Amino acid sequence: MMNTVKNKSRLTGAFSKLNKEGKKAFIPFNLLGYPDKKSCISSLKALVEGGATALELGLPFSDPMADGPLIQRASHSVLEAGFSIADAVAIIKEIRSACPDTPINLLTYFNPALSNGVEPFLARFKEAGVDAVTFVDLPLEEMEEIYGTLQNLELDSVMLISPLTPPHRIDEILKYAKGFLYLVSRAGTTGMQDSFSNKLEEVINIIKERTELPVLIGFGISGAEQARNMIELGADGVIVGSKILDIIGKSNLNERDKNLASFTRELVNAIG
Repeated sequence: MMNTVKNKSRLTGAFSKLNKEGKKAFIPFNLLGYPDKKSCISSLKALVEGGATALELGLPFSDPMADGPLIQRASHSVLEAGFSIADAVAIIKEIRSACPDTPINLLTYFNPALSNGVEPFLARFKEAGVDAVTFVDLPLEEMEEIYGTLQNLELDSVMLISPLTPPHRIDEILKYAKGFLYLVSRAGTTGMQDSFSNKLEEVINIIKERTELPVLIGFGISGAEQARNMIELGADGVIVGSKILDIIGKSNLNERDKNLASFTRELVNAIG
């Protein structure tokens, strides 16, 4: 029992607090280094100040196949500017120092981990202040090979589920899931959308019959009404990415952080 308390993650603590207060989670996504290192740090602080439950930070990658055009363009521009893993680690260290209680989930493709050595890669980000990791493109069948490393480093493994995931595969995913479950709103890539899978409510019910882990919906959510709809379907929170990058890209430098904090407050208030 003592060991469980000692190793309680920031994510678990954040969701426990929300649960006691009867509130839902809002997790914004931003790409590490976008639009530049200094602005990225400032933007992330603004999201926290606006009331974000946690931060989801994407590691720029040359072939981000799960991402829509907006995040793809941002990823390529960051990489073309010479952004490195060392830069990503530096940003996370600064955010961890400024926001000691805010959970951080690193969203990455598996190739950067593989090419740098999975254990040293994960250890480096854990040391910087990351609490959880989502490997966007790692097949479930390969998860067993790295799960022990995640456990040893006390990193939560946030797993993806789609509206097309059958119940037996959800059972397999839940063997590795910690922190929360990331339910994608539809098949396809990220990006602001108007339509979502009509199977979401059914999938949420199937998941909740099997686990007490929070279920957060992401991919395509860009406004308060959509976020409220997801909560009404039974989600424990929402994740918003492309809209965050859209605000960053369209705001002038003096207004950017204010706009991000304002959008965050709007979403937090909308989902209650």
